[in-house]
Amino acid sequence: SFSVCVSNPPYFSGGPASQATPIARREDACSLRELMEAAAFALKFGGDFFLVHRPERLSELFCTMTACGVEPKRLRMVCRTAEAAPSLVLVEGRRGGKPGLTFDPPLPLYAPDGGDSEEIREIYHRR
Repeated sequence: SFSVCVSNPPYFSGGPASQATPIARREDACSLRELMEAAAFALKFGGDFFLVHRPERLSELFCTMTACGVEPKRLRMVCRTAEAAPSLVLVEGRRGGKPGLTFDPPLPLYAPDGGDSEEIREIYHRR
């Protein structure tokens, strides 16, 4: 069993295969349910699971996590700018965790001038 697991899973479910969406971004070989079952199997009780996903699938993601015994604990929206709608979500779950979700401030990728945001520069050590 592991204390921490991390995943950048395929974002798009079902439907016909499309050359416009590479296989690495589709759930052809691994569904969201299979991913969560594998995470729950690999994690020790109290272990943390971190993943990035699409905001439009957040409800499905949380329902699947909970059904597999991984409780959503922390959520952070990622957006291009501070004013933009989120394009990704960062989620932390805990195997066997109690209910209770905290929200971190949004993470803007770009500053108003078009360059990297201050936090992105810090994350990538680009001072």
